Amino acid sequence: MATRSELAPQALKKIAKELQSLERSPPEDIQVLNNEQDLTEIQAWIRGPDGTPYENGYFKVKLLLNEGYPETAPKGYFTTKIFHPNVASNGEICVNTLKKDWKAELGIAHVLLTVKCLLIVPNPESALNEEAGKLLLEQYGDYAKRAKLYTTIHAKSGKSEFQKLSAERTPSISASTTNTSQQQEHKVSEENKKESKSSSVTVNTAPQNENPNSGSSTTTPSGKQKEEANTSISTATSVSTITATVPNGSSNNVLTPSAVGNNAVQMNNMKRPSNNGEGQDGKDDVEAPCNKQPRVETLPKKKSASTADRKKRLRRL
Repeated sequence: MATRSELAPQALKKIAKELQSLERSPPEDIQVLNNEQDLTEIQAWIRGPDGTPYENGYFKVKLLLNEGYPETAPKGYFTTKIFHPNVASNGEICVNTLKKDWKAELGIAHVLLTVKCLLIVPNPESALNEEAGKLLLEQYGDYAKRAKLYTTIHAKSGKSEFQKLSAERTPSISASTTNTSQQQEHKVSEENKKESKSSSVTVNTAPQNENPNSGSSTTTPSGKQKEEANTSISTATSVSTITATVPNGSSNNVLTPSAVGNNAVQMNNMKRPSNNGEGQDGKDDVEAPCNKQPRVETLPKKKSASTADRKKRLRRL
């Protein structure tokens, strides 16, 4: 095991930061013991997971940090006696995370969580306790009974210390949660203020209708203008399809499209009421229809064919 002076300053800083984080926000069923005098030996309590032979047991583990940490994996030991395939008689822990699968960024919290998971799912293929590994594979009932017996005998004394640490660190957890929620509420309120300001700017910059009393023309069309526009559209449609013919002997008087349009406008105006004065409700009536007569263009009359010409045509047929 390396001494504190042998570890790099960056490694010591990282270890201290990890321990503070574990004390403020401990993982479930894990409580780290504070040992500022020696950061190369990390001790923690792990409560036995429910539904396992180690349930209701409290196991103390220690991690020994080598000189090359965090590049080199720490060594893990159970100081509480336990019957487990992956724990040797001297308490040494065999798990891939502390060997070939180790990475410098994993950290202390990851190692402790791995040891807890090892209590839930043992790995008999890399057993340090061959007897426990054989029972686990062949006679699980006997394995479970023996593991529970070890738990009852050796893993009950740490309960009071575990609960004491949990009670001491619960208020700090609540305080940190409260501070986080307050920061989130403050952030949300600031965002709401920004949104309200942006919405007010949008309302103020929206175009408004001009005041008719100010002398400037309004952009909103009146009812009269809408009616005249509709009339013009219907008139244009009628002109394109309507022709009027007036029989007059052998000649025809044809109304041109312009004459038909004028006639349609006159007929539409005749349908409107025309009063020089105001109506009963005090509003101005619609303007009187125009007296302008429609312009009729007369085509030149065709000369009537003589009887001789008609006979010639009949002979040719």
